[in-house]
Amino acid sequence: MCDLFCDHLNSVKIPVGSWKSPEQGEYRTRDGRAYFTFNFVKTGFLFARYEIDIVSQPSYGNRSQDLFITRRLHSDRGGYKVDLDDEESQASSLDNAKKRAGEWAEYTWNYICGGEDCPVTVITEATRNQINSGISEVIKHQEMQIFQKAFDEMCNTVGKKPAETGGILLGTRRDYSVQKFIFDPHGSRTAGGYDPDVNYLNKVIKKEWETNQLELVGFLHSHPRGVSRLSGDWGNNIGDLGYIKAIFGAIPALDRFLVPIMYSSYDGGERVIFPYIAPRNNPQNYQKAPRIINEHGQELHV
Repeated sequence: MCDLFCDHLNSVKIPVGSWKSPEQGEYRTRDGRAYFTFNFVKTGFLFARYEIDIVSQPSYGNRSQDLFITRRLHSDRGGYKVDLDDEESQASSLDNAKKRAGEWAEYTWNYICGGEDCPVTVITEATRNQINSGISEVIKHQEMQIFQKAFDEMCNTVGKKPAETGGILLGTRRDYSVQKFIFDPHGSRTAGGYDPDVNYLNKVIKKEWETNQLELVGFLHSHPRGVSRLSGDWGNNIGDLGYIKAIFGAIPALDRFLVPIMYSSYDGGERVIFPYIAPRNNPQNYQKAPRIINEHGQELHV
């Protein structure tokens, strides 16, 4: 694996501390490490006001997600919106809404990084270690949630084909739930290796974000029976761990990456899935999720 997946937010370079474009609600923090996406919803008839829906943001990790602490409110459109600390929580203009959304993004990223006392533009090594260790601890106990339709698609494609095929896992980075699986029909495979067709899959990532607000959260591929662990880092983005490290380098907004391995039933054996989750700070310390559940909390079995 040499070529890399692109993040949906990085198809156009976003300068630090600013927006993708005047019309679009994609914001990059001042330290360049996090991306937020907002939807500015116009309300009112005589006087335009704007509510700020939160479309995507970095995970809170092990920090409290209390709405008061995180300055969020439930949105009428589902999910959450920014709490603007006034009676109606509405901005007076689009420019004002973008200004307030940027301020909220910086506050939120600062909070994720260790609290309000942590300078937004200066993240110390100690703070970074605290964040990463917190994420690693969360991952140890994180169930892998895969929507039923996505799970069935995984089993009916990768789960029935020869070893060394795969596809991408799309969902939300709020909780890293997998809402959709896209099989890679054009990737090249050998008996001991698989290279995804990143040109095809990157187009899918971009389209799924633009149409469904789904983000890249992981990658599923199959191994020959008996090889139940991820392969190592062999340099030049080769090997499972090498590729995962390169993806983390290319997509700063990821704090973890779902990397399940599957045994296919193609060889006549049982279909098996190993639901691994790799933390950003230490991918080689990937963890096996205790179980896989669907969107209704029901345990899934292959």
